[in-house]
Amino acid sequence: MFKIVPKDEKFFDQLEQLSALSKTSVELLNELMQRFPASDGLTGRLDQAREQAAQVMHESSCRLDDAFITPLDREDIMQLITDLYDVIDKVAAVGRRFSLYEVKQLHPNLRNQADALNKVITVVARIIGELRHEKKLKELTPELDEILSLEKQASANRDQFLAQLFKGSPDPLEVMKTKELNDMLESAIWDCESVSRTLSRVLLKNG
Repeated sequence: MFKIVPKDEKFFDQLEQLSALSKTSVELLNELMQRFPASDGLTGRLDQAREQAAQVMHESSCRLDDAFITPLDREDIMQLITDLYDVIDKVAAVGRRFSLYEVKQLHPNLRNQADALNKVITVVARIIGELRHEKKLKELTPELDEILSLEKQASANRDQFLAQLFKGSPDPLEVMKTKELNDMLESAIWDCESVSRTLSRVLLKNG
């Protein structure tokens, strides 16, 4: 059908940019943990990804303000942009804290949560790549169910982590550092959960 007033499709490009930067950031964090205690410039690359994401977010916000018709509801676009940026920002913050806190030992659950985050953001990026193709909710239900399953596993990892963290006579300072890093990773996973809820709403409204 001929569209008298075309919608600004650039928003799809920017959402895909942010989801790609999210995936790259999480992959860099996983690499950082694999190389621990060496960082090999990975912290700087995480900061670069965050700066790129901030620029995309700024451009998207300005475009939202100027656009007459958007391909998705404005509030949905803004929610997706914000949550994706928050994932990148928190992952970069985790990377910085590894050096600032002079972490001596890497708790296994930090690797588990980083791996869970990597799996979640991979599925999120796949769904965002399908938005411009006007998929229906039922077509992407398996991916959304996969995100839910991964989030449940992350919650189980957290419970196991908290049960182990205070056993014996651990160094209180190391406990505080480890718990904060875990909380930040968990928060990034919940940001992905917020993205998946918004995506479900978008698919339901626009599919």
